Amino acid sequence: MSTEHDRTDRMILLVGHALTGAPLNAWARHHRVLLQKLPVPAFALRAERPDGRPAHVAERLAELDELETVFGQLAEQLALGDRVLGLVVPADHLSSRSGRAWIDRVCSIAHGIAGLSLEVWTLPDAGQVRLEPALESIRSAS
Repeated sequence: MSTEHDRTDRMILLVGHALTGAPLNAWARHHRVLLQKLPVPAFALRAERPDGRPAHVAERLAELDELETVFGQLAEQLALGDRVLGLVVPADHLSSRSGRAWIDRVCSIAHGIAGLSLEVWTLPDAGQVRLEPALESIRSAS
């Protein structure tokens, strides 16, 4: 039976929607990093809708509920010694108003619930993992 003292502190990388795959999984295993996939952003659901209509209020509220749940659980893990390295997002999130707004929401919820100040990175090449800091400041969508 393991106790709290037997627990190995983990490093966690938050991963935006659509950024999973063999290269990222192999990178995480090699660096002993746990990947925590975040819920699908409400704006991404538009592409999945046959009529292309924007996300409804209910979808946006569901997104917020899911994010609050994830960061509530992360706050518990942080209290046990885990460490969050940052957030990796698709590069196109930085160039779209919806993507920047989603990043703002994630960072705000992470700070408010888990006390995190997230570094945001992009994954520019799907063939290999090379995390690049979002050097330019993320323009707010509001």
